[in-house]
Amino acid sequence: MGECLFSCYPMLARRSPYHKTMPATALVLYAYWPDISFDKSYYLNTHISLAERTWTIYELPGWHITRFTSNPGGLKPPHLICANLEGKNGAI
Repeated sequence: MGECLFSCYPMLARRSPYHKTMPATALVLYAYWPDISFDKSYYLNTHISLAERTWTIYELPGWHITRFTSNPGGLKPPHLICANLEGKNGAI
């Protein structure tokens, strides 16, 4: 698949004194590799459904997935996928 460059642990964020008032966003980036294959259906049906089930209790109001296809000039992007998880009230 790809390399996960960043992940956020929900319980660590909840220790902050600001967790009740500040919204939060977590980005999960998967690096692009020349020989990478990406199964969009598997990712959406397995990984995203798992994130929804796991993070719903932490008030995950929304998320979006971006698949990068090229940079300006047609160069390959440094990242293949970006998962953007939005947390309400700093819950993530």
